[in-house]
Amino acid sequence: CLDGEQKIEVIHHEIVAVLLKRFHFQDLS
Repeated sequence: CLDGEQKIEVIHHEIVAVLLKRFHFQDLS
């Protein structure tokens, strides 16, 4: 059971999503 690794993966995925949204907003403005 790799619960810790799964949590890190989810957090990493969320961070990437936020960064991508920021880059998209910068491109639009």
